[in-house]
Amino acid sequence: MSLIGQLEQLNLSLVLQGIETYAKTGLLIVKQEVQWVELYFRDGRLMCIGPVQPNSTLADRLLQAGVISPKALQDAHIAVGVVQPSETRLALALMDLGYVSHEAIRAWATNEASRVIHALLAWQSGKIYFEDGTQSPADRLLVALSPAVLLPSTPTVAERVQHQQHERSEAPLQIKQEQCETIVPPQSAPLLSAAQFIMETPPSEASFPSPAPSFSSVNMFSDADAHALPPLSQPTRVSQPLP
Repeated sequence: MSLIGQLEQLNLSLVLQGIETYAKTGLLIVKQEVQWVELYFRDGRLMCIGPVQPNSTLADRLLQAGVISPKALQDAHIAVGVVQPSETRLALALMDLGYVSHEAIRAWATNEASRVIHALLAWQSGKIYFEDGTQSPADRLLVALSPAVLLPSTPTVAERVQHQQHERSEAPLQIKQEQCETIVPPQSAPLLSAAQFIMETPPSEASFPSPAPSFSSVNMFSDADAHALPPLSQPTRVSQPLP
């Protein structure tokens, strides 16, 4: 088994993409102190992973994930007739009995592999080994998965080029819009301090002449208009009480 390099120097996602691109077959081991993960590849496809949970069987993992029920597992063991069947044989028995479909098994395997890959990408230190030509274990459930599907979604080269071209096309339009805008900023009113706001007298308001009324008005408090009023009669004494 040959050492590829350190996780501090190599990008694990690029290593996985390289295995798929060159359709490599072999065993990739990612090790960090006492922890390690084995990834088996065939023609660039990830076939199985181990030993993430060495003490749990395929049946235990399927039960824990809710893919099958305890009754389905019991019926599958009865149909197989073996106490500890291989993972492939157990999966085939479950599918033959109609308890699980091939698509459900594949979806579960994809989710489990993606979870392990994401955990490995979070490792900050460790070593990467690869043994070319190593075959996958015969007793394991083998599901061919594309490493590119398991990796976190990242923009491709074509998407990056398209994004850059889009930014360049928007740049002249943005410059033209800025040139069309008014360069002189609006002048805001001068700010007053608290003392100025209290002590200074407010600016005098402009007075406008009121429009002349179209009708003649009489000022009852002016003597000049007294001739306009009708003469008042002299008061007379009333001898009889009012009814």
